[in-house]
Amino acid sequence: MPLHWHALIAALLVLIVDRAVGAWSYENVLRVDSVQALRASGMESTQKLWVLWYGDDTAASALTALDDVARELPYAMRAGWISKEVATSIGLQSLTPPLLVLLREKPTWNPYKERLFRPPEPMPILPSQMDLRTLKKLVRERAPSNVLTAWNSSWPPNETRAVLLTKKKTPSLLYKALSVDFPSIRFYLVADEGDAHGQFPAVSLPTLLVGPSEADYKLFPAEKDLTSYDDLASFVRDHAPHNNNDNNTAEPEWLSTAALEAALAEAHANGNASAWLVLAQPETSSPIDVASSAEWAQCVQDIRSKAGLLVRIALVLCDASWCADKPGVYHLPYAKKPSISAASLVPLPSVAASAASVLRTLPDTTSGLYGSNDLNADTLSFVLFTTKDEAPTVFQAVALAYAPRLQFGVVYKPSPEIKAQFGIGHVPSMVAFMTPRDPSVPKEQFSMAFYDKKQLGPPTFENIARFLDQLLASYGPATTADSDVASIVHVHSSESLASVCSGATLCVVSAVADTIAPHEEMLLELARQSKAAGSPVVYVWLDGTCQANVAQQLGIESWHFPSVAVYSPLKHRVATHVGVFDAASVEAFVHSVLYGKTRTVAIDGPLAWMDPAACTARSAEVVSPVVEEDDDEDMADVMAEILADEARQKEARKRALQEEIEAAKKAVEDAATPKKSKKKLKKRKKKTTKTTEKDEL
Repeated sequence: MPLHWHALIAALLVLIVDRAVGAWSYENVLRVDSVQALRASGMESTQKLWVLWYGDDTAASALTALDDVARELPYAMRAGWISKEVATSIGLQSLTPPLLVLLREKPTWNPYKERLFRPPEPMPILPSQMDLRTLKKLVRERAPSNVLTAWNSSWPPNETRAVLLTKKKTPSLLYKALSVDFPSIRFYLVADEGDAHGQFPAVSLPTLLVGPSEADYKLFPAEKDLTSYDDLASFVRDHAPHNNNDNNTAEPEWLSTAALEAALAEAHANGNASAWLVLAQPETSSPIDVASSAEWAQCVQDIRSKAGLLVRIALVLCDASWCADKPGVYHLPYAKKPSISAASLVPLPSVAASAASVLRTLPDTTSGLYGSNDLNADTLSFVLFTTKDEAPTVFQAVALAYAPRLQFGVVYKPSPEIKAQFGIGHVPSMVAFMTPRDPSVPKEQFSMAFYDKKQLGPPTFENIARFLDQLLASYGPATTADSDVASIVHVHSSESLASVCSGATLCVVSAVADTIAPHEEMLLELARQSKAAGSPVVYVWLDGTCQANVAQQLGIESWHFPSVAVYSPLKHRVATHVGVFDAASVEAFVHSVLYGKTRTVAIDGPLAWMDPAACTARSAEVVSPVVEEDDDEDMADVMAEILADEARQKEARKRALQEEIEAAKKAVEDAATPKKSKKKLKKRKKKTTKTTEKDEL
């Protein structure tokens, strides 16, 4: 082929690529078409609201609406289009596009993937419903917020606060966005009620102030615009402290050899068996740069996807003799040993062989099954059906992690009869079997739950563990005599709540004033009934007077005490009871939440617990009100006036009733008097005027 043809073809290819790149005309919608682009976008490492379109990238109406709302509300949200690869990466593999998705939760560290992660939240909005007005309403309602609306008068030292004094009771979108963009500041909204406004010399409302204490704060300049995000952010930024703990870069932590020895000793003291993979070298980037090495990234990915956290990975800056002469990769096999130390580390030949070498040390604790009779009674069994001669590493690792809570079995090369006995359609399959607890029910009548890759994703350690956690929460251990004892736990901190309510368990939180004593017997009976029925709920109570912030986040105001709310720690969502605080009403409410008949709402930010000691100190400072001697006389006069007014109203109602009775009697008498001529006349008039009335209409 002549050279000029090569040049022409190259020019055409460049033109095609340029047109393809330039075809994306939505400048406010980020195109995220790969996992690399997802990481570079930073959407998983920020609390800023991201509105994502998962669907056809040529859907002009949906993308135009998304582009418009991102242009109008740049301070509150970011917009993006995601491909199928990205959707699978963030956990949307079980959903069918087109779909509108929100990322609004705070990022949390995912130890399996060793990166920050935000759970996606699909929205029930059709593409035909996506217009500017709908999306703006969605952003206002769903934008994350760290604003507290219950004022805490005790101002801790070294806590910078932004306080908005206003007549409104809910924060605006601007103020929500500020609270998200400046996490080192505690944001408050103080409505125009109570004594909180008296603490600050606000000339007019609304007024914004920022400062480290009640005596040291700055007012928002009068010459600036309180409705401009740029002016607000500039003012807050000047007073925001630097928060060194708020680090979303997720940089790997390098240990000294002494710190490694301490970590090994701690792991041995806890008695937990685990394998170790250690990269020891004199510098963080030499001879292996963990930030850019593809071999190291693949090694970590293989270990986490197949063994989860059973293998501990440590990066060590070598300053000891055992690694100074030979920097590189070391490992400790999985086993419980009398003692472990850095001297026990075994060197590995290369990074490429590291993952396989470490995973090979995991023991196989699964058992072979040959029929349904091999399933243990009263136990949740997780069974793998495979055509291979050995269980895969990930199944062996899950068996190690969940023993002895589950029975793990493998059916090797199942025959058609075995597949029919277990109800298996294809191989390989992973199935959970729940045998009946009632001894009168035959053991063969077990229930089954299949691991569906389309719904749950590929069978990695993380995905299988999530599946088993859900099963354990719903099936749970068999009840014993001790477990029949129900209790109402007092919660006063995030730790005390997590100790009794975590995972898929639902928390029935009773918010009361000061003490639970007047309602304890009723709630204890409800707790006994729930435990006897095997419901995944626990009953707790909190002092609503002290924990006003938490009660308000649960949707319970102070005037509504006592009341209950059902809280899900796994989803951080809540449903608040509205009605009478009695056994029947509360039981019906909890039942409606359990079966999805009552809608739950997401909670913005973590629960804002207050130190109970601070509540006690504050209540001790309350002074009893001074009662004047004239109060009784004034009250007597007021009561006399009220009673006299009630008597006058009663007499007026009595007279009105008597007049109505007399009018009714008169109407009956008039109806009984014959008026035949008038009736005939009326009939004739109707006949003669009927046509006239129609003409007028």
